[in-house]
Amino acid sequence: SRRSLGEFHTPPDISDLIATVLADEGNTGMRPHRRGEWALEPTAGTGGLFRSAAQDLRRAGEDPAERGWVVLELDPLAAAGAAVNALVWELGPRAFVGCGDVLAQPNLAEDTLARARDMARHRDDVMDLIRFAIATRTTDRLLDALTSTN
Repeated sequence: SRRSLGEFHTPPDISDLIATVLADEGNTGMRPHRRGEWALEPTAGTGGLFRSAAQDLRRAGEDPAERGWVVLELDPLAAAGAAVNALVWELGPRAFVGCGDVLAQPNLAEDTLARARDMARHRDDVMDLIRFAIATRTTDRLLDALTSTN
């Protein structure tokens, strides 16, 4: 039913084949070591190609979390599925999902990463405020305990 919307699911066997071929550039049988490399899938659906790539990395003794992953998808429901799958497949803290039209928004990947950086800064600011509030409350309680006359 999703094909009428222009969506086509890549079967797992095909995803596995694509991941294997892309991992073995030059057909040498040896995987180039690329710790820190980023992968981009501009029409990811729920991320099946990244599942295959992560499995391929693990078979080669690598940790997918050492790389970055950018998943872009037009359909919000599929993008949400990709976000869940990134957690399930343990793609790591540098796995980001953007939702939008890559043809109408050519900078969607960069915008997704910028939004993630902004959210991380906001999270850090909120955590700093929480730590300050806890320290203030603790200090207030200690002062009350020291100055109270029982």
